[in-house]
Amino acid sequence: MATIENIRKHSGWVIGIIALAMFGFLVSDVFTSGRFDFLRGQTRGIGLISGEEIDPRTFSEKLKIATENQRQQLPPEQSISAEMEGQLNDQVWNNIVDQYVMDKEYASLGLEVTGQEIKDLVVGPQPHPIAVQFLVSDRSTGKYEKDQIFKFMSNLDKVTPEQRQFWAQFEDYLSHERTREKYNAMVKSALYVNDLEAKDAFLANNRLESIQYVAVPLSTIQDKDVKISDADLKEYMDRHKEMYRREEARSVDYVTFDINVSKADSMMAMKQIEEQKEGLRTSTNDSLFVTRKGSASNGFVFRSQFKDLPESMEEEVFASDSGTVIGPRLDKGVYKVVKVSAVKMDTNYIYKASHILIRPEGNTKEDTLKAEATAREVYEKLKKGGDFSEQAMEKSQDPGSAAKGGDLGWFTADKMIPKFAAAVKKAKNGDLVMVTTEFGVHIIKVTAPKSNKKLKIAILERPVDASTETERKVFSEANKFRTAIQNTNDFETQLQKMGLNKRAANNIKPNDRNIPGLEAPRELIRWMYDASTKLGDVSAPFSLGSRIVVAKLVKTQESGIAPLADVREQVMTIVRMDKKRDQLMQRVKEVADKNTTLESIAAALKSQVTPGENLSFSNPALPTLPNEPFAIGYLAGMPVNKVSKPIRGENAVIVAKVVSASNINIPKSFVMERKSMERMDAERGPNEAVGVLREASDIKDFRYKYY
Repeated sequence: MATIENIRKHSGWVIGIIALAMFGFLVSDVFTSGRFDFLRGQTRGIGLISGEEIDPRTFSEKLKIATENQRQQLPPEQSISAEMEGQLNDQVWNNIVDQYVMDKEYASLGLEVTGQEIKDLVVGPQPHPIAVQFLVSDRSTGKYEKDQIFKFMSNLDKVTPEQRQFWAQFEDYLSHERTREKYNAMVKSALYVNDLEAKDAFLANNRLESIQYVAVPLSTIQDKDVKISDADLKEYMDRHKEMYRREEARSVDYVTFDINVSKADSMMAMKQIEEQKEGLRTSTNDSLFVTRKGSASNGFVFRSQFKDLPESMEEEVFASDSGTVIGPRLDKGVYKVVKVSAVKMDTNYIYKASHILIRPEGNTKEDTLKAEATAREVYEKLKKGGDFSEQAMEKSQDPGSAAKGGDLGWFTADKMIPKFAAAVKKAKNGDLVMVTTEFGVHIIKVTAPKSNKKLKIAILERPVDASTETERKVFSEANKFRTAIQNTNDFETQLQKMGLNKRAANNIKPNDRNIPGLEAPRELIRWMYDASTKLGDVSAPFSLGSRIVVAKLVKTQESGIAPLADVREQVMTIVRMDKKRDQLMQRVKEVADKNTTLESIAAALKSQVTPGENLSFSNPALPTLPNEPFAIGYLAGMPVNKVSKPIRGENAVIVAKVVSASNINIPKSFVMERKSMERMDAERGPNEAVGVLREASDIKDFRYKYY
């Protein structure tokens, strides 16, 4: 009966869990039945999939569920960041799109899950993992009571509405997952690798060739010697349009006015924390006192174990007695007051040391003796007053500590290997010792007395934030700049007049959530894509975190094939390379027609014959040319000692011959290769299928109008 009792007692909680698990998959009522106008009627819906509008209200509800789920997974004191909000927004959108696309595909394939299947998945011989996850009666033992679950299923008309709701959502979720599994199985079963493909893969990985080649790089022809016409560019562009398909984007120039805290702001923060300091001093529950305005150690801690304690205060705090209150001190823009709530002496000690590690070059005794001799030289230099930090950065072979001058910080003995720990335990503060361990020779300097003192610590914090008055003054300055701009050319004029630096944000997409250097710039991005914003427009001041921003829209890029003018330089580079190949192919062909050996061809071309050893079809690199897949493929099918025709390569025109090829035993069958290739295809097949279906669904994303 435990399973049924769980459903009765916790149906509300379980419904919530099911809903959270399925928020991206349940897409009923996602699409609008009518025409939903917003933003002056210029756009309908939050997006379109195959012409059907996604209802923004339903999207908002699903986003709310996802946000609540995320909030429940965070510590109470942590809020959802702007970055998390963006990730959740994308997650909900992608789940809705995928579910719509896949439901349409499932229907076209006739995939469905019957009531009998649901029954088998729940109480059949092998219950589905989802059923076990939600219906197991005892999570500690994994007990799954099929009889009780079947009884519950058979009496749904007699249970509470909440329990029926739970079961309906559970069945929907289970049905969706089972349908997805069927589809994935279909895709995987349709993937097949034949023996010829398997053989090619075997040869590509196992057949090695030694070659000789003559390469004439494209760089031997100067750019100025290649004539390119507008007709050449247009002809190339017409043949390669799809390579230049691009998304919608906007670019802005902008200026920032930083909201820097004033001396008055700092004094106000100091005054406020001073007022709270006495409360911490007299508090009998320090952890509770600082819950919302600071932090407290989780029990007693050694020094350096409590990360919220500023390093500059550590020495003073750990030299204090119980009840001592220290501060306020400014630490990275935050005033902090520290209270030592309690003190105890532990049975264990912590140590602080630095070290220089000299590793042996090999595993022989001679290697170890050489390392010890090198370490001894460093040791003697330090004994004479040498700087330990400098020697560590120069000589130590422990990268982690060498960068910090050899400093290992505070540590307990069990964190170090036994020989090292034993040496530190015996030494006194300031001692210099040498010890050899399995890692090499260590020169150790003890940098503080050992300590067994542990504290409970509470920290009261008050950030130094800009006041409303400070923000108002900065905003007034930004508004003065904006008001002086009467036409689009005034933006540059006012920048120079006020001595301000112009910045740029290029190719910003509608749903981007980040602009380097700006905090939470969604409001600015929405302005860039507002229907009323025209090229050359200058924005009103935006308050973005610690900055006020005024921007000018300088470029708009619509989705589709890029105009030649926008990609002219890129296309010109490619066309120039093609023309160089044409010229070199003609030149090398004339030489190859008159010469039969690589040596004579190289002499005529004022080049040289270059050897290449152990080349394989799976690696498209020649010794002097790192990316030549066509040449490697061409040579893989050539007989030995035959000089090739000129090969039109990526970065050179090449003439080559295969000098030798490895003798490999070609197996009668390629079962292993075929299974390996099919396994890799099966891993990526379902996801690639979803990607193809998405591309075919004409998806329009208008979320930037809302979020």
